[in-house]
Amino acid sequence: MSAGFEPAREDPKRYGVRLVVVVVVVVVVVVVVVVVVVVVVEVVVVVVVVVVVVVVAVVVVVVVVVVVVVVVVVVVVVVVVVVVVEVVVVVVVVVSVSLSVWLAGLDRSSLLINESVIRAVKAHFIPVYDAS
Repeated sequence: MSAGFEPAREDPKRYGVRLVVVVVVVVVVVVVVVVVVVVVVEVVVVVVVVVVVVVVAVVVVVVVVVVVVVVVVVVVVVVVVVVVVEVVVVVVVVVSVSLSVWLAGLDRSSLLINESVIRAVKAHFIPVYDAS
């Protein structure tokens, strides 16, 4: 035995075991990192898909509601316009027939209306009419 310092010699079997342990640890770490990354990507994809589906559903609902409101408003406007036109037509007809009846009562010879028509109109619009 020498008195000097001698570097420790590694046993080749221990060196091989250490190398295998390091390789196994590195492979396990890489696999764990890959799995974590894949899981995170899948979660992000699922969240994005859910958000897109929800946004599309909301947009579809809003569009349907707007279309229904527009259709209802158009129908109401058309009905109101038709009713107003009908009322105006009825008022014009009633006024013109009443005026014709009144004029026929004043001077029948000046009107170009058949007397039976005048009597029918008078009977329809003026129930209390003296037929004399």
